[in-house]
Amino acid sequence: MSCRKLSNEFLSRCKYPNLIAEVMETTLSICTIAEYMELGRYRKEDDPEVWGMLNGTIQMNVSNMMGLCRCFHMDPEYLFSNTLEVVNGKPLAHWRWYERNQEQQRYMEESRSLSKIYDTLNNKRYLIGYVQAVIDYIERADDSIEAAQNLVKTLK
Repeated sequence: MSCRKLSNEFLSRCKYPNLIAEVMETTLSICTIAEYMELGRYRKEDDPEVWGMLNGTIQMNVSNMMGLCRCFHMDPEYLFSNTLEVVNGKPLAHWRWYERNQEQQRYMEESRSLSKIYDTLNNKRYLIGYVQAVIDYIERADDSIEAAQNLVKTLK
């Protein structure tokens, strides 16, 4: 889940709005978060104790809170503030994790594309020769470009 799906108004009603925003933006599993909180590693994603602590209905102790600070690399004043930190209309957590989330999304899209290519080649094996010819051509072109760049460097 992402803060883009949770409005600033909703987050602002949470006891720890910045903490909830961080949880949503990082996409860390509850198991990982619970381990940082020293609650043990094996938790279900809907674990009521962990979510109760995160949303403020169950009191956290200092080690739980400091574990969350380590998990998100933030100070307690920010994480446990009652006021949502907003930058350019979005929670600060959105901007803190934006680049990582974009990279993760690109990786997922590339993985889907690779999977589609693999499935197509697996189902239409006659294409393998064509694809290999394209790969060989690209590798030769890369070698030619690199050789030309090296030649230019030596002429300088």
